[in-house]
Amino acid sequence: MESTLGFHTFSTLIMAPWARGKVILQTRKLNPQSAVGNFKRKMTIKQTLYHIIKQQGIISLFRGASIDISMYLPTVGCMNLYTKLFSRIFPPGDESALGILKKLLSKIGVGLCTMVTVYPLHLASTLYKVDFPQKNSFGLSLPQIYATDGLKGLYTGLSTKIYQMWIEKVLEFFLFDYFRSEFTSSSGFLKKFFILEFIFAIRDTIVYPMDTVRQRLIMQAGQSEKPFQSALECYHGILETEGVSFLFSGLKCHLVCSFVEECARILYHHVLNRAEHPRRRRA
Repeated sequence: MESTLGFHTFSTLIMAPWARGKVILQTRKLNPQSAVGNFKRKMTIKQTLYHIIKQQGIISLFRGASIDISMYLPTVGCMNLYTKLFSRIFPPGDESALGILKKLLSKIGVGLCTMVTVYPLHLASTLYKVDFPQKNSFGLSLPQIYATDGLKGLYTGLSTKIYQMWIEKVLEFFLFDYFRSEFTSSSGFLKKFFILEFIFAIRDTIVYPMDTVRQRLIMQAGQSEKPFQSALECYHGILETEGVSFLFSGLKCHLVCSFVEECARILYHHVLNRAEHPRRRRA
Protein backbone atom coordinates (compact mmCIF):
# COMPACT_ATOMS: atom_id res chain seq x y z
CA MET A 1 0.00 0.00 0.00
CA GLU A 2 2.78 2.44 0.93
CA SER A 3 4.69 1.86 -2.31
CA THR A 4 1.50 2.25 -4.37
CA LEU A 5 0.62 5.46 -2.53
CA GLY A 6 4.13 6.75 -3.17
CA PHE A 7 3.81 5.98 -6.87
CA HIS A 8 0.39 7.66 -7.02
CA THR A 9 1.78 10.76 -5.31
CA PHE A 10 4.74 10.91 -7.67
CA SER A 11 2.65 10.45 -10.84
CA THR A 12 0.05 12.99 -9.65
CA LEU A 13 2.73 15.63 -9.07
CA ILE A 14 4.29 14.95 -12.48
CA MET A 15 0.93 15.23 -14.26
CA ALA A 16 -0.43 18.13 -12.14
CA PRO A 17 0.53 21.03 -14.47
CA TRP A 18 -1.05 19.37 -17.50
CA ALA A 19 -4.12 18.29 -15.52
CA ARG A 20 -4.68 21.87 -14.37
CA GLY A 21 -4.10 23.26 -17.86
CA LYS A 22 -6.61 20.80 -19.34
CA VAL A 23 -9.36 21.76 -16.88
CA ILE A 24 -8.75 25.48 -17.48
CA LEU A 25 -9.02 24.96 -21.24
CA GLN A 26 -12.32 23.16 -20.74
CA THR A 27 -13.88 25.77 -18.45
CA ARG A 28 -12.28 29.18 -19.09
CA LYS A 29 -15.23 30.32 -21.22
CA LEU A 30 -17.32 30.40 -18.03
CA ASN A 31 -14.57 31.71 -15.78
CA PRO A 32 -12.98 34.97 -17.00
CA GLN A 33 -11.23 35.36 -13.64
CA SER A 34 -9.02 32.33 -14.29
CA ALA A 35 -5.36 32.63 -15.20
CA VAL A 36 -6.13 32.63 -18.94
CA GLY A 37 -9.80 33.65 -18.92
CA ASN A 38 -9.23 37.05 -20.50
CA PHE A 39 -7.87 35.45 -23.70
CA LYS A 40 -10.84 34.84 -25.98
CA ARG A 41 -8.99 33.10 -28.78
CA LYS A 42 -8.45 29.36 -28.73
CA MET A 43 -5.29 28.46 -26.84
CA THR A 44 -2.97 25.48 -26.74
CA ILE A 45 -1.84 23.74 -23.58
CA LYS A 46 1.62 25.32 -23.91
CA GLN A 47 0.14 28.83 -24.07
CA THR A 48 -2.12 28.03 -21.11
CA LEU A 49 0.76 26.84 -18.93
CA TYR A 50 2.84 29.86 -19.97
CA HIS A 51 0.14 32.31 -18.88
CA ILE A 52 -0.38 30.43 -15.59
CA ILE A 53 3.33 30.74 -14.80
CA LYS A 54 3.41 34.38 -15.92
CA GLN A 55 0.41 35.48 -13.86
CA GLN A 56 0.54 33.17 -10.82
CA GLY A 57 4.02 31.70 -10.61
CA ILE A 58 5.40 28.24 -11.28
CA ILE A 59 4.17 26.78 -7.99
CA SER A 60 0.57 27.44 -9.06
CA LEU A 61 0.96 24.78 -11.76
CA PHE A 62 0.50 22.22 -9.00
CA ARG A 63 -2.72 23.71 -7.63
CA GLY A 64 -5.22 20.97 -6.90
CA ALA A 65 -2.60 18.21 -6.74
CA SER A 66 -2.93 17.97 -2.96
CA ILE A 67 -6.65 17.18 -3.28
CA ASP A 68 -5.99 14.61 -6.02
CA ILE A 69 -3.42 12.90 -3.79
CA SER A 70 -5.73 12.95 -0.77
CA MET A 71 -8.44 11.18 -2.81
CA TYR A 72 -6.31 8.07 -3.26
CA LEU A 73 -6.83 6.36 0.11
CA PRO A 74 -10.63 6.98 0.27
CA THR A 75 -10.96 5.78 -3.32
CA VAL A 76 -8.98 2.59 -2.75
CA GLY A 77 -10.83 1.91 0.49
CA CYS A 78 -14.22 2.34 -1.18
CA MET A 79 -13.21 0.17 -4.13
CA ASN A 80 -12.12 -2.67 -1.83
CA LEU A 81 -15.32 -2.39 0.23
CA TYR A 82 -17.65 -2.29 -2.78
CA THR A 83 -15.72 -5.06 -4.56
CA LYS A 84 -16.44 -7.41 -1.66
CA LEU A 85 -20.07 -6.27 -1.60
CA PHE A 86 -20.69 -6.77 -5.32
CA SER A 87 -18.84 -10.10 -5.35
CA ARG A 88 -21.63 -11.34 -3.08
CA ILE A 89 -24.37 -9.77 -5.19
CA PHE A 90 -22.84 -10.99 -8.47
CA PRO A 91 -20.73 -14.06 -7.59
CA PRO A 92 -18.02 -14.85 -10.16
CA GLY A 93 -19.33 -17.20 -12.81
CA ASP A 94 -18.01 -19.04 -15.82
CA GLU A 95 -17.23 -17.65 -19.27
CA SER A 96 -20.84 -17.95 -20.41
CA ALA A 97 -22.86 -14.92 -21.46
CA LEU A 98 -24.47 -14.74 -18.00
CA GLY A 99 -21.10 -14.96 -16.26
CA ILE A 100 -19.64 -12.20 -18.44
CA LEU A 101 -22.71 -10.03 -17.79
CA LYS A 102 -22.31 -10.50 -14.02
CA LYS A 103 -18.67 -9.52 -14.24
CA LEU A 104 -19.52 -6.38 -16.23
CA LEU A 105 -22.32 -5.37 -13.84
CA SER A 106 -20.02 -5.93 -10.86
CA LYS A 107 -17.32 -3.66 -12.31
CA ILE A 108 -19.86 -0.96 -13.15
CA GLY A 109 -21.40 -1.19 -9.69
CA VAL A 110 -18.03 -0.87 -7.94
CA GLY A 111 -17.05 2.11 -10.06
CA LEU A 112 -20.42 3.81 -9.65
CA CYS A 113 -20.60 3.46 -5.85
CA THR A 114 -16.99 4.56 -5.44
CA MET A 115 -17.55 7.63 -7.61
CA VAL A 116 -20.69 8.63 -5.68
CA THR A 117 -18.79 8.38 -2.40
CA VAL A 118 -15.76 10.48 -3.38
CA TYR A 119 -17.35 12.77 -5.99
CA PRO A 120 -17.40 15.92 -3.79
CA LEU A 121 -13.59 15.73 -3.70
CA HIS A 122 -13.50 15.70 -7.52
CA LEU A 123 -15.75 18.77 -7.54
CA ALA A 124 -13.51 20.61 -5.06
CA SER A 125 -10.42 19.68 -7.07
CA THR A 126 -11.87 21.16 -10.27
CA LEU A 127 -12.91 24.42 -8.62
CA TYR A 128 -9.52 24.78 -6.96
CA LYS A 129 -7.68 24.24 -10.26
CA VAL A 130 -9.68 26.83 -12.20
CA ASP A 131 -9.29 29.68 -9.64
CA PHE A 132 -13.04 29.99 -9.28
CA PRO A 133 -13.93 33.12 -7.27
CA GLN A 134 -14.58 32.46 -3.57
CA LYS A 135 -13.99 28.75 -4.14
CA ASN A 136 -10.20 28.74 -4.37
CA SER A 137 -9.73 26.73 -1.19
CA PHE A 138 -10.59 23.10 -0.55
CA GLY A 139 -11.63 23.94 2.98
CA LEU A 140 -14.05 26.67 1.86
CA SER A 141 -15.51 25.45 -1.43
CA LEU A 142 -17.60 22.51 -0.21
CA PRO A 143 -19.30 24.32 2.73
CA GLN A 144 -20.08 27.30 0.49
CA ILE A 145 -21.64 25.10 -2.16
CA TYR A 146 -23.62 23.16 0.46
CA ALA A 147 -24.92 26.40 1.98
CA THR A 148 -26.12 27.64 -1.43
CA ASP A 149 -27.31 24.52 -3.25
CA GLY A 150 -27.59 21.95 -0.48
CA LEU A 151 -26.38 18.36 -0.84
CA LYS A 152 -27.39 18.38 -4.52
CA GLY A 153 -24.76 21.03 -5.23
CA LEU A 154 -21.96 18.77 -4.04
CA TYR A 155 -22.92 16.32 -6.80
CA THR A 156 -23.16 18.80 -9.68
CA GLY A 157 -22.31 16.96 -12.89
CA LEU A 158 -22.50 13.52 -11.28
CA SER A 159 -25.14 12.22 -13.70
CA THR A 160 -22.87 13.07 -16.63
CA LYS A 161 -20.00 11.28 -14.90
CA ILE A 162 -22.18 8.20 -14.37
CA TYR A 163 -23.10 8.06 -18.07
CA GLN A 164 -19.43 8.53 -18.89
CA MET A 165 -18.44 5.63 -16.64
CA TRP A 166 -21.06 3.34 -18.16
CA ILE A 167 -19.83 4.09 -21.66
CA GLU A 168 -16.19 3.67 -20.60
CA LYS A 169 -16.83 0.24 -19.08
CA VAL A 170 -18.88 -0.94 -22.06
CA LEU A 171 -16.21 0.28 -24.50
CA GLU A 172 -13.47 -1.41 -22.48
CA PHE A 173 -15.47 -4.63 -22.37
CA PHE A 174 -16.03 -4.83 -26.13
CA LEU A 175 -12.58 -3.53 -27.09
CA PHE A 176 -10.81 -5.99 -24.81
CA ASP A 177 -13.02 -8.76 -26.16
CA TYR A 178 -12.17 -7.71 -29.74
CA PHE A 179 -8.42 -7.77 -29.05
CA ARG A 180 -8.57 -10.86 -26.83
CA SER A 181 -6.66 -12.97 -29.36
CA GLU A 182 -3.71 -10.55 -29.08
CA PHE A 183 -3.36 -11.09 -25.30
CA THR A 184 -1.75 -14.52 -25.35
CA SER A 185 1.13 -15.86 -23.30
CA SER A 186 3.34 -15.70 -26.38
CA SER A 187 2.59 -12.01 -27.04
CA GLY A 188 5.44 -9.66 -26.22
CA PHE A 189 5.26 -7.06 -23.48
CA LEU A 190 5.50 -4.11 -25.89
CA LYS A 191 2.76 -5.50 -28.11
CA LYS A 192 0.36 -5.84 -25.18
CA PHE A 193 1.32 -2.41 -23.92
CA PHE A 194 0.60 -0.57 -27.18
CA ILE A 195 -2.67 -2.45 -27.68
CA LEU A 196 -3.75 -1.35 -24.20
CA GLU A 197 -2.81 2.26 -24.95
CA PHE A 198 -4.73 2.11 -28.23
CA ILE A 199 -7.82 0.84 -26.39
CA PHE A 200 -7.56 3.56 -23.74
CA ALA A 201 -7.06 6.26 -26.41
CA ILE A 202 -10.21 5.21 -28.28
CA ARG A 203 -12.19 5.09 -25.04
CA ASP A 204 -11.00 8.48 -23.80
CA THR A 205 -11.60 10.20 -27.15
CA ILE A 206 -15.18 8.95 -27.38
CA VAL A 207 -16.15 10.02 -23.84
CA TYR A 208 -14.10 13.24 -23.69
CA PRO A 209 -16.98 15.59 -24.66
CA MET A 210 -18.89 14.27 -21.66
CA ASP A 211 -15.98 15.21 -19.41
CA THR A 212 -15.94 18.74 -20.88
CA VAL A 213 -19.67 19.13 -20.22
CA ARG A 214 -19.23 17.86 -16.66
CA GLN A 215 -16.47 20.39 -15.96
CA ARG A 216 -18.67 23.19 -17.33
CA LEU A 217 -21.55 22.09 -15.09
CA ILE A 218 -19.25 22.03 -12.05
CA MET A 219 -18.53 25.72 -12.64
CA GLN A 220 -22.18 26.42 -11.79
CA ALA A 221 -22.00 24.83 -8.34
CA GLY A 222 -22.98 27.32 -5.66
CA GLN A 223 -23.96 30.03 -8.15
CA SER A 224 -27.30 31.84 -8.09
CA GLU A 225 -27.33 32.14 -11.89
CA LYS A 226 -26.86 28.89 -13.77
CA PRO A 227 -26.37 29.19 -17.55
CA PHE A 228 -27.20 25.52 -18.09
CA GLN A 229 -30.03 23.56 -16.46
CA SER A 230 -28.97 20.18 -17.82
CA ALA A 231 -26.17 18.39 -19.61
CA LEU A 232 -28.10 18.44 -22.90
CA GLU A 233 -28.53 22.19 -22.62
CA CYS A 234 -24.79 22.50 -21.98
CA TYR A 235 -24.02 20.42 -25.08
CA HIS A 236 -26.32 22.64 -27.15
CA GLY A 237 -24.78 25.81 -25.75
CA ILE A 238 -21.22 24.73 -26.52
CA LEU A 239 -22.09 23.59 -30.05
CA GLU A 240 -24.04 26.77 -30.78
CA THR A 241 -21.56 29.33 -29.43
CA GLU A 242 -18.17 27.62 -29.61
CA GLY A 243 -18.39 24.73 -32.06
CA VAL A 244 -17.65 21.02 -31.92
CA SER A 245 -13.91 21.54 -31.47
CA PHE A 246 -14.41 23.09 -28.02
CA LEU A 247 -15.94 19.84 -26.77
CA PHE A 248 -12.47 18.39 -27.27
CA SER A 249 -10.50 21.24 -25.67
CA GLY A 250 -7.44 19.76 -24.00
CA LEU A 251 -7.93 16.29 -25.52
CA LYS A 252 -4.37 16.05 -26.85
CA CYS A 253 -3.01 16.97 -23.45
CA HIS A 254 -5.28 14.42 -21.81
CA LEU A 255 -4.16 11.63 -24.15
CA VAL A 256 -0.48 12.43 -23.63
CA CYS A 257 -0.93 12.51 -19.85
CA SER A 258 -2.86 9.24 -19.92
CA PHE A 259 -0.15 7.63 -22.06
CA VAL A 260 2.65 8.75 -19.75
CA GLU A 261 0.70 7.73 -16.64
CA GLU A 262 -0.15 4.30 -18.04
CA CYS A 263 3.48 3.85 -19.11
CA ALA A 264 4.63 4.59 -15.59
CA ARG A 265 1.97 2.38 -14.02
CA ILE A 266 2.63 -0.63 -16.25
CA LEU A 267 6.38 -0.33 -15.88
CA TYR A 268 5.99 0.06 -12.12
CA HIS A 269 3.94 -3.11 -11.79
CA HIS A 270 6.27 -4.93 -14.17
CA VAL A 271 9.32 -3.99 -12.09
CA LEU A 272 7.47 -4.76 -8.84
CA ASN A 273 6.47 -8.18 -10.15
CA ARG A 274 10.05 -8.91 -11.20
CA ALA A 275 11.27 -7.89 -7.74
CA GLU A 276 8.72 -10.09 -5.95
CA HIS A 277 9.27 -13.07 -8.25
CA PRO A 278 12.93 -13.05 -9.34
CA ARG A 279 14.05 -15.61 -11.85
CA ARG A 280 15.99 -18.50 -10.48
CA ARG A 281 19.60 -18.47 -11.43
CA ARG A 282 20.79 -21.36 -13.44
CA ALA A 283 23.02 -23.67 -11.54
